[in-house]
Amino acid sequence: MVEGWTSFDLSLKEEEQRWLAEGGWPSGGNTSSTERDPAPPVWEDLTRNLTWRSRVAEAQERERIEQELRVARQIQRSLLPEVTPELYGWQLATYYRPAREVGGDFYAVLNPNSGHLVYANAGHDLPYLHRNGETEELMARGMPLGLIPGMFYEEKETTLHFGEAALFYSDGLVEAHNPEGELFGFPRLRALIAEHGEARSLGDPLLEELYSFTGEGWEQEDDITLLSLRHS
Repeated sequence: MVEGWTSFDLSLKEEEQRWLAEGGWPSGGNTSSTERDPAPPVWEDLTRNLTWRSRVAEAQERERIEQELRVARQIQRSLLPEVTPELYGWQLATYYRPAREVGGDFYAVLNPNSGHLVYANAGHDLPYLHRNGETEELMARGMPLGLIPGMFYEEKETTLHFGEAALFYSDGLVEAHNPEGELFGFPRLRALIAEHGEARSLGDPLLEELYSFTGEGWEQEDDITLLSLRHS
């Protein structure tokens, strides 16, 4: 028996069965006003108990999901480095802010000795490269991982030369919106990279612009991950 559950006899009398079958009590006869009540006590008790059971089940499901998210969050955090790696000849800056208990946006990049970068895209927004005062996309085709079995992922290559920078980011950045519903968007991001491409870290001016754009009280709806990488 479930704790807090009241046990009672739900077997219906002959007249109650007729009420349920015919949509109400039959007219005529010597039935009282109580007997003609369209919601007899047994029906009210049944409704209350079914509602209670439904709410208990919903609460248990929420608790199960929250527990799984807490475990997933602990696992995910354990995979992240506690500090940003220091690489001679490179300036790295990272930012990670999950929107909920657990997020799914991460990054991986480069051979630091040569500056040679081999990359593929599994459904992520295209990274940007700041080179010779211009901003260009690092193009590569590919569907999200696991969506199609045996999916081919195109590999591309480039080299980050001295003074050049790359920005890797998740879609939580470009899909953030201001109180009027306007998206932060790709054109704004590309223009900011062109403007601040010579900065030590692209992340700082981008985040400053992001929070100015979204305003106070912004409710983040998706994870935001940034990695800026400069060959110095």
